[in-house]
Amino acid sequence: MIVVLASREMRLKPLTFSISRQSKGIRPRNIIWQDRDPVKAAGFYRKAAEHGHVTAQLDMGYLYKTGKGVRQDYFEAAKWFRRAAEQGDPIGENTIGYMYCRGEGVSRDYRQATDWLQKAAEQNYGLAQFNLGFLYQNGLGVPLNYAEAYKWFTLAANSDLAASRRALKELTQIMTTTQLRDGQAKVSDWVSRHNNLDLAAHKADAKELDSFATAAEP
Repeated sequence: MIVVLASREMRLKPLTFSISRQSKGIRPRNIIWQDRDPVKAAGFYRKAAEHGHVTAQLDMGYLYKTGKGVRQDYFEAAKWFRRAAEQGDPIGENTIGYMYCRGEGVSRDYRQATDWLQKAAEQNYGLAQFNLGFLYQNGLGVPLNYAEAYKWFTLAANSDLAASRRALKELTQIMTTTQLRDGQAKVSDWVSRHNNLDLAAHKADAKELDSFATAAEP
């Protein structure tokens, strides 16, 4: 498997791990300051995170995941991402879902991963939709279902993720006509049930994404 960033083409079928969106302050507000003094940054964000601030919880997860300003600790990273996820944040939900896929800081559990990714995907978070499509395509934590995978890859592709467009192209080459028709119907149904969501809402996020993305072995 290869490391994949949102702006790169996908040669295999990875799970994408994304923590941060610089444009919306998901990472520390002053990235230059954090890079120059990550220890000080960690102390600052820990206080806010302990008071329930979602952005700071994501920041703490990022710092523990990468070992910036603190000793690298996947267990602590998972703890903070879970806290953000429990407040309904889609980035936290996507990331803890990814960590369940990888077994980082938690025991590998594709069912748990599916549950968290589903929550983020239903909020139209493109990276979670892509990851969920991967699970359905490979029958990990859910029954193998190409039509369902098609739905999630299609929705993720709307976020301008090159990896999802490539995955969708590869998937359609092995789908039957019936499966393809079912997948298209699923997309239409999802869009009709989420007509209050802007399906282009995450395009800017995908383009500006400053992600730490890693392929996950099944």
